[in-house]
Amino acid sequence: MNVNSRGYIAKEALGSGVVNGLINGAFAWYLSRDKEQLLVWGEKGMVVDFLFTALILVFLLSLIVLPLQRRKFAKDSTVVQPPFAFIRYLGWAAGYRDSVKSLLLALTAVVASLPLLWLVFSLMGAQSYSPYEFTVLKSVYTGLLSVAVVPVVILFAMHPVRRIKEKKEGELV
Repeated sequence: MNVNSRGYIAKEALGSGVVNGLINGAFAWYLSRDKEQLLVWGEKGMVVDFLFTALILVFLLSLIVLPLQRRKFAKDSTVVQPPFAFIRYLGWAAGYRDSVKSLLLALTAVVASLPLLWLVFSLMGAQSYSPYEFTVLKSVYTGLLSVAVVPVVILFAMHPVRRIKEKKEGELV
């Protein structure tokens, strides 16, 4: 992967992070503005909300960004390859349908977010937050989550997958 590819990925990731942070912050404010305090832990707590947001956001973001990026690379005359480390560790998933890749990324985001959210909220120490604080925290969380996920999605779009049909007896390929 060359310097131009890294710059492109960084620009796309930052743009997605800003947009998703703002959109999710607006939804968070709209849905919580009438509440006095929001609990961190529990069935309807912030951590559960953040985990469901991670699942939905990453799934939808991946489903949207994968085909868009694939089309961009198809129009580009230069061949862009993902780095060897990506192919080595995640190349096995590149051949799956976009919906399966999106689901895998979404589940990974939830699993990775759980200990990070536990650590952050434990260090912050509060048991509840105001709607304003919730909005800021959710904006930052979704922005950072988008910044982390978009590069992986773009690398999946770069991956040169060749789907070869198995030749059945008597069939021309």
